[in-house]
Order: sequence, then C-alpha cells, then structure tokens
Amino acid sequence: MPNIQLPPGFPARLRSLRSARHLSESDLAEKCGLTYKTIHALEAGKRQRVMERTILTLAEALELTEEDLLGGDPGSEATRPPSRLSMARILTATGMLLMVLVLVFGGAFLYGRAHADWSVEHHILTARDAVFGIKLWETHNQATWTMGEDSPWDKGHILMGTGSATPDGGRLICLERATGDTVWSVGPDVEAVVRAFGPEIVGAAGFSTSRFEPMDMDGDGEYEMVIRFIHGLYYPCCICLIDRDGNLLRQYANKGHLIDFLVEDIDADGKDEVLAWGTNNDLDYQGFTTLLLDDEHWSGAAVDDLCCGDNSERDGSALRLVVPAYEAPFMKVIGRLRLTASHLDLVRNTAGETTFSVRVGGDRYHCMQVMLDAEMRPLMAVPTDAFMGHMQSAWADSLVDGTGPSDPAWRETWLDSGRRFVAGQPVDLR
Repeated sequence: MPNIQLPPGFPARLRSLRSARHLSESDLAEKCGLTYKTIHALEAGKRQRVMERTILTLAEALELTEEDLLGGDPGSEATRPPSRLSMARILTATGMLLMVLVLVFGGAFLYGRAHADWSVEHHILTARDAVFGIKLWETHNQATWTMGEDSPWDKGHILMGTGSATPDGGRLICLERATGDTVWSVGPDVEAVVRAFGPEIVGAAGFSTSRFEPMDMDGDGEYEMVIRFIHGLYYPCCICLIDRDGNLLRQYANKGHLIDFLVEDIDADGKDEVLAWGTNNDLDYQGFTTLLLDDEHWSGAAVDDLCCGDNSERDGSALRLVVPAYEAPFMKVIGRLRLTASHLDLVRNTAGETTFSVRVGGDRYHCMQVMLDAEMRPLMAVPTDAFMGHMQSAWADSLVDGTGPSDPAWRETWLDSGRRFVAGQPVDLR
C-alpha cells in the first residue's frame, strides 16, 4: 500500500478534528487501532509521510472522507485555445517542447526511483516508480514480511521486518528504495536469550519482527530504533535497540509475551525511555508485568530468584513489576492460564506527576484496571463492571463472603503479592 505525503497543515487539522469530537489522543488511537505514539507523532508534525491505510483508518474513525481529513482541494485549471503559429515557429516550439519533455521526464524518472512506492502482496515486496508506476524491483527470497516503514534516517531506504518462517529468522532489514539491495540486517541475540531462559524455551520456534519505533535514547538528537522481536511458541520476547547502521546496541529479554511498548520521555530529562507491558509466564508468576528501559538500564533479561535465577544473565532493566495470577478458581472464571497487561496509558496530572493505568486480565471486558505510580508501585486495582457481572454469575460466593475481586481488601492482597525490581534488585513493593 503506497505512502502519502501529508500536507503542511495536517497536524493542526487532525488535532482540531479530534478535539471537536471530544476525543483524547489515546481515545482516537484505540478507536482506529493505532498506537498513542502514532497519533501523538502525527499531531506534533513528526511524520511527513504515512501509509495510505493509516489515513483511511483515521478517516473512518473520524467519520470523514480521506480528502476531507487531508483538507485537499483538487481545484481546476482553466484552458485556453492555442495561438496560431507559422510552420517554422511550430517546428521550433515542438523541438523545444521535446527537449523540455526529455528533461522533465528524465527528472521525473530519477525522482520516481528515489521516492519509489512499495507494497507487499503474497509475501512479495514490490517497488514501483513513484511518478509513472513502473515496476523497479521485487523480492523473491522467500522472506515472510511482517511489516515495513520508511527509514527515519534516510529517505532512500525502507525498513522491512521478517517473520520466523524466513530462512534467517526474524530480522529487521534495511533496503535501498531504488534498487532493493540490502544495506544491513539485524536480529536478536538468540544466544543471550538461551542463556537467560534455557534452550528448551527458545529452540522450539523462531523469532519474528513484530514492531519497531524510532527513539532518541541518549538525547543527542539522533534517532535509534527500538524493535520488539516475539517468539512463536513460548513467547520469550526481546526489546532491542539498534543504530542507523544496523548495529545491535542493547537487548532485554522477557520470559513471556510483551504485548506492546511506548516510547516516551517519561521523566522529562530529554532522553526517551521505553515502557513495555505484557505477561511473565514463568510458573512462579504467570501474571502481568510492566518494565522500563532507559539509557543506563537496558541489558540482560527478566530473571530473578524465582524466574531462571540459576542462569548467567542478570536483570538490567531500570524498573520491573510482576504481579502473579489470581487464585485458580478466579483464573478459571476469566478463561485464562495467566494474567496479561494488554493496554497501558500514561497519565500526567496538572502538577506534572506521572502515573500508569494498566488493563489486566482476560480481555477488555473481563479485566482489572490497575494504577501504578511513576516508580511502578501499585496504587489500586478496580475491576470493570463487566468483569464483576461475569464473576458474580460464575463465582457468586466470592461476592458474598468477601474473598474475591469485589472485595477491596482481596484486591490489595493480590497486588501485594507482586514483586518490584529497581535496577535489577528486589525492593519493597509499596
């Protein structure tokens, strides 16, 4: 699907359209299935080109046509009859016109190659001239493409992610836009994941590239790229950092699927951090987890004395919280083997204080909303009405005798069963 060049006034227009519908950036992101970071970047003018499907999704969410969203007005051009010329003047003008056409079409061809549009269909990546639509190249290397974006470093490059079915496994590949040549290719350090969690966890399937996002980790104004690599079976998940040359700078592995991550300068120090959330599927936890990575703490894996503590890797994250699963009868009610943090919102109050709101449970209806402070200390857990109704019908006694999620004391006890780590060291939960 082709990319679209956004008009100069698009950030303000999107912000105005969203505000007119009384939607926050998070509301719009959830409504159209995009990330909060994407909406924020669009409204801040940080993206000049986006994929067409992003515009179509936004337009549908805002109940607009694509043209209305972009504020386009094709207009019209008046025509005028040609003047009468002598044969000599006609021939001269024709020759000059041909020369101009050669220059124009030659320039357009060079421009079209440098700004080639690309698309993926049936696992074949095809690039076409952006002006004439002529096919420039296509891939036949049996790669399973999982996603792609224009490079934030060089407009002449595109970044493509591959899946575990690819011969080399899940990797992020930088390609020349005009030729399709590989500039560099990078994947997770699988041996480090084996050291952390054991070969039986990693060897049964491969990794896939599931998401990547630019970030400025060290505040120098130069983008790095954070990549999430997911595993196909037991879901160890790697959050990796690379530079513009495809060098693997940092890696952190989690035993369990990390549903998503957020790139944000959370502490307002001019450096981006990565906030990730999902599950820790170790048998001693099988609960939800959140973790924070920054420029000083981004290494190793989510290991501790309960989870793979006898292996050689260490926990090199800045902050990590794990809260285990509910008691077995309540897990049966929500139909899950383990708890997962499936959605996270960052909230700042008028004083600039940061809290995190995490959706935990089975799905959006049968879940708890858990509030955390900036240091990932649990503040409270509030079950949704749908969750309570489902719990009442399936486990009514727990609502009567105060032993289940309806009881604030029960919820506080459940939160207090969690564990919090700062710079890899266990600390008081509260």
